[in-house]
Amino acid sequence: MECSDRIYTLYKLVFNNIFLLKKIFKIVRGINRQITNSNIKNKSYTQRLRFDEVTFCWMIKNNFFELLYDKVKIDIEFEENEIEENELKLFIQHLINNKNNNNNNNNNNNNNNNILNKFYQRNKKQIKTLFLKNGENKLFSFSITTNNLEFVKIIQRDIHINNQEIVEDNSILLDLAFKCGNLDIIKFINNEIVKNQNKYLNNKNIQQELQLISNVLELPNRNEVLSYLLDQLKFSPKSKKLNENNNYKLILLDFNLFKRLYNMGWVESLLDKFKQNSVTNKFSSITVNCSQFITYNHHNNQLITFNTFLNHLQIGLYLLSQIQKSDSLHYTETLNKINNLIINNNLNNNNNNNNNNNNNNNNNNNNNNNNNNNNNNFIFEREIKRIFLFEFLKKVKDMVLLTNEDWVKLILNFICQYGDYNYLFEEINNQWINSDVTCSMIIDVSMKYADWQIIDIIKDLFKEGYHFDHSRGLAISHLIKLPPDQFFNPTTTPISKQLKFLNVLFKYNTNIKETILKHIINNTLDKLKENDDNGENFKKIALIIKYYYFSNISTKLEYLNGNLLVGNENIFKYFYENYRDLFIWNHESISKLIIKSNNLNFIEYIHNNNIGGINKQTSINHCETIQVAKFMYEKLGYRFSGSLNNISELNEWESGYLFYYSIQKLIEYNNSLEESKPKIEISIGLDIYRNFKQRKFIYNLYTNGLIKNYTLVGFQSELKLINLFNAINDINHVISTGNCKYIKDFIKNQPQSLRNLLYKTTFSNLQLKNKRNKSINFINNEIIKFFKEN
Repeated sequence: MECSDRIYTLYKLVFNNIFLLKKIFKIVRGINRQITNSNIKNKSYTQRLRFDEVTFCWMIKNNFFELLYDKVKIDIEFEENEIEENELKLFIQHLINNKNNNNNNNNNNNNNNNILNKFYQRNKKQIKTLFLKNGENKLFSFSITTNNLEFVKIIQRDIHINNQEIVEDNSILLDLAFKCGNLDIIKFINNEIVKNQNKYLNNKNIQQELQLISNVLELPNRNEVLSYLLDQLKFSPKSKKLNENNNYKLILLDFNLFKRLYNMGWVESLLDKFKQNSVTNKFSSITVNCSQFITYNHHNNQLITFNTFLNHLQIGLYLLSQIQKSDSLHYTETLNKINNLIINNNLNNNNNNNNNNNNNNNNNNNNNNNNNNNNNNFIFEREIKRIFLFEFLKKVKDMVLLTNEDWVKLILNFICQYGDYNYLFEEINNQWINSDVTCSMIIDVSMKYADWQIIDIIKDLFKEGYHFDHSRGLAISHLIKLPPDQFFNPTTTPISKQLKFLNVLFKYNTNIKETILKHIINNTLDKLKENDDNGENFKKIALIIKYYYFSNISTKLEYLNGNLLVGNENIFKYFYENYRDLFIWNHESISKLIIKSNNLNFIEYIHNNNIGGINKQTSINHCETIQVAKFMYEKLGYRFSGSLNNISELNEWESGYLFYYSIQKLIEYNNSLEESKPKIEISIGLDIYRNFKQRKFIYNLYTNGLIKNYTLVGFQSELKLINLFNAINDINHVISTGNCKYIKDFIKNQPQSLRNLLYKTTFSNLQLKNKRNKSINFINNEIIKFFKEN
């Protein structure tokens, strides 16, 4: 007894620890996915492998890098043909990423280098064989493509130690380094391998030079690599006329580097293209990227950075000053204005940083200086965006085919972000666009910033007044999940601002009020509770809704559905218990969403209060896990209906094999009925054709007489049942599952006279799949062992 008590105590210590519990769950989940149903959608392998069975490629493909590191550390040599080029590159690049993630840890970096060096020294024979192609050794060029300088050095040292020379052409190697873009490798190849830079460049013809430029401009770090090419190699191409793709890439360069190339004559062909009326639309590449920055940066997930935006703007102005001579002075002055803003902003930030350094012991001073920096940057960015919109884009919008709607959206984003509401009246002329459309755009953009003031101003924007029920707005159900960039950021937007925004939406009965209410409830519970012990914020929401009902009493209103609140159990209970008359509580969508949430306490709450149209005959079919099903079936007394189509399509591991549990409970229920009473018909859906395990399960139930064909909806006829079960007795179908257990069980159930034939079929079919896949070889070995034992 003492022993069992001690075991139980230890068990509780482990499983009460959330960290250990998650670790164990993850390991068990991984093992279970390998040995149960092989038809799982996101599965990367189908069979368990022991430590000595896993191959190099298997570990890479299945993301077991730590296991691979352990094998390297204990000096394991991989078999011939086990290492493949793609997987080798992924392994070496993973070491770089691992190093970058620990860039402050020198020990970790040295450890990664040691792993790489040890791996190469132990497996160099296999690696060299892999890259010996058509009598030529391509290993050094491969090392460049890995973008791992340490690996490049390892290969070079190995070549020198063996008194050999790099057989590949030095110029080709440097070209490859420029194409791959790792600046450290470029410098290493240039200084240690090529050495004669003049020869490298002088031997290039015009086409080769253009290809070199094209490769460099394609790189994400094009500015650094191109500067090195110009400064260190003194590159000056024979032809300054670049192809069209390269012209576009020039626009992506740093502005100062772009101006330098312009002065060198590289931009002439770009100017020629922009001067042609037929391709003025090319200029839109600048404005589109800048416009996207203004439109999408409220969630800090913009497609380009502010610095890229600034470079685009400067390059656009510079090009216009060269193309449109009549307005050249305006564009030049605007560029000078931007340059002065950059200088002043840098100067202010530098002064604040210097103050920080002089006041290191004073936290208050440091905080004040950081706030000053943020304020300076805020003002600077606002002014740059204003210049882009009103001193650049406004002049070229016809040239770049910018529609009035797109123009208005950009202005609205700027207005909402910075509160410059005067531009509503100065720039948004209701002559341009239908007032309904304009109002709808205002409402849609206001959602990104929780801008309640701009909606309050709408009625003053149109002289004849405006009725919000005409607005198309974001006419979308709150049940549909919208992308985050459609909404204000709930973590950075003050709750007071969110509630003011909600208030104005209900005040004017806009068609996004429910969507925003749900967004606030689902994402801002902590903010709602912030300094609010008495639930004042909850009361404010209730008052907003009450006033909405009261002010629209003459209109036939649809009451709000309680499903708006299911994203947060505490808020749901608060409103049900304190403001029940504000919502409809008997809609089935409420119980369906709560059952799908897997929250047992929440489910019991709606059961006890009979909320959400919860029904003992059908509601359990909405559950998605076996824990919820058992809770509802065994504790609350719910019963399955015969429609299991949705349950049969659930991921088996994540649902806890709910499909099998629900079938068993339906059979038990049918068996409990008197013979004269009608049985529940079971609908399992057509998805069962894709699930071998479910099909086998139904087959076993049928052959054992536990389920009748007349209770299986869609399979009442013998012919349909035969079609359903045929694949279970087809060796090729069983093999296609890739599951060793299924294959063994199938063979075990066959007569002895057929086993030799089945063995040959099994082995040949598996071999056809992938001769070099060690997982397949493992299955073969298991089957050979099985035949010997049986």
